[in-house]
Amino acid sequence: MTQAEILRNELDPVTFEVLKNGFVNIVDQMGEVVVKTCYSFVIYARDFSSSITDANGDTVAQGPQDIAAHVGTLHFTVKACLEDIGRANIHSGDVMLFNDP
Repeated sequence: MTQAEILRNELDPVTFEVLKNGFVNIVDQMGEVVVKTCYSFVIYARDFSSSITDANGDTVAQGPQDIAAHVGTLHFTVKACLEDIGRANIHSGDVMLFNDP
């Protein structure tokens, strides 16, 4: 990789913060939708976690109120799902939801 290619792939600090905060805001909104639509005290007490991952299953953003035990194992769950579904069956715009205690 040339020096120019490396520099093109780097984000300046302002852009990085804007993107990071945007992703965290999206995850917060995901959590709020779950709470607003739940009928269970377990969910209402926020015993769940939300996140955004990349195509490899690595965490991009997680909610600040998420439970550490969920978030710590989340990337394993996502990667197992990706293997189970098969990357060839996943298309742009697809969304996956998990309920795997």
